[in-house]
Amino acid sequence: MKACLKNKTKPFFQYTQEVSQITKPLAECVGLQHFSFKRTFKDKGKIYLFNHPSFYEHWFDNEYYQVSNKEEDISQYQDSVELWVSLPDPHRLYEMARQVFDIGNGLIITRKNENYCDFFFFATDAKNTGMNNFYLTHLDILQKFVDYFYEDTQSIIQRITPERLLLPSLGNVSEYGGTDDFRSDVASLLPFIESNTTRTFGYDKLTSREIEYLPFLTKGYSNKFIAAQLKLSERTVDDYIANIKYKFNCRTKQELIAKLAKIANIHLSN
Repeated sequence: MKACLKNKTKPFFQYTQEVSQITKPLAECVGLQHFSFKRTFKDKGKIYLFNHPSFYEHWFDNEYYQVSNKEEDISQYQDSVELWVSLPDPHRLYEMARQVFDIGNGLIITRKNENYCDFFFFATDAKNTGMNNFYLTHLDILQKFVDYFYEDTQSIIQRITPERLLLPSLGNVSEYGGTDDFRSDVASLLPFIESNTTRTFGYDKLTSREIEYLPFLTKGYSNKFIAAQLKLSERTVDDYIANIKYKFNCRTKQELIAKLAKIANIHLSN
């Protein structure tokens, strides 16, 4: 693991044994050997607790936390229960878990709070497909375990919260940003991006519609805000941004914004 990231995530690894003890009944009585907990705060900081340290060493080392499911702003979530098989896997992270760590057949319980959102990940070995039926018929057991987990880890959560992992900022993400200044920035930056994207930076040529998204992204605006400004559905915006990421050879929105910031800085320095 990269030294800087290793230092930042060290507090999460210190409590692996405690979490293993707490989750021991799940493994022995139900067959759920793999468990992790993630809390995402309003400032996008995150804390983790888990009983499978080797998986999370791999997870952090490859920066999968930037592209996995459940990495959006907490405003995007509500209380829910989801099987892994029902979720998209565009970066093949579930496939990685199966092939590298024999982890599969998982479930996510989401609990929303005003100031944070909690995610509970349960999984078993990759061949135990019958576990999905267990989830459907014994969900009450897992919900009670979540309550028990809260009670038993309260002091641990309090200790690691100040050490939460803050990911690279996406800028000022706002649902309702400024108008006149923003439109001015858009008008100024668009011609520069359009004329220099291919010639200067070597990226695939963007369509005029895709170029229209770039200034919004450099500002760090949410997909919901972009959709409202361009009078499009959020699904359409998601598809356009996915295509832009592909053309800029970016795995994540963070990477894309960093590259766009480089373009913007060159523009401002000229």
